[in-house]
Amino acid sequence: MAELDRALVVHDQLSWPFERARAMLASGVVRRRGKQKRSARQALVQALALFDELGARLWSAKATAELARIGGRPPRTSGLTPARPRPWMGPAPQPAACA
Repeated sequence: MAELDRALVVHDQLSWPFERARAMLASGVVRRRGKQKRSARQALVQALALFDELGARLWSAKATAELARIGGRPPRTSGLTPARPRPWMGPAPQPAACA
């Protein structure tokens, strides 16, 4: 794992986005196999974004397949879900109008 982390640092310094994406994909695969789902998902999502940005469709498909192997739902990016109206609660209170 340390070697993959070093590879990511090197690819950051050299500005090689394709090689960085490949290293992120490899890191995600290793972390998934090590049952580190959260960090694996983060690495794979980053790899997928880079592959999509570069137009590397086959590599994007590989990253997508690895994400599917993790299973579960990805974490929500937003905070709270929007409130739904509840009929038993009545209408929502309105702020008082100032004159």
